[in-house]
Amino acid sequence: MSDTELHPLAQTVNEQLSKTDAKFQMLVFFEIKPGNGDAFRAAFTEPLKQTQSEAGNIVYRLTQDTISPEKFIVIEQWKNLDALDAHLKQPYLTTLLNDLEEILAQDPDVQVLQ
Repeated sequence: MSDTELHPLAQTVNEQLSKTDAKFQMLVFFEIKPGNGDAFRAAFTEPLKQTQSEAGNIVYRLTQDTISPEKFIVIEQWKNLDALDAHLKQPYLTTLLNDLEEILAQDPDVQVLQ
């Protein structure tokens, strides 16, 4: 792990990992306000492309619940915690989080798997 300060979400993930230098997965659950599906998907368009090309990313996919269209899951796999931390500090992710503020019905829920 590098000596630089971790992004707050990376710090939360760090507390849940047994090994920070190993692969891990994340499921990020989103619930949006009704009628905002198109805006939500549009907000993810560029971040999806950018993230999938990051060296430390293995999987980054946006999925939508077929029964409850206000529910989405981002499925992520990272080479290690440093890769996630670098991702979270990218400008396009900051833009995404700002774009989602008015769309989300509640804060995202993150599950870490290793």
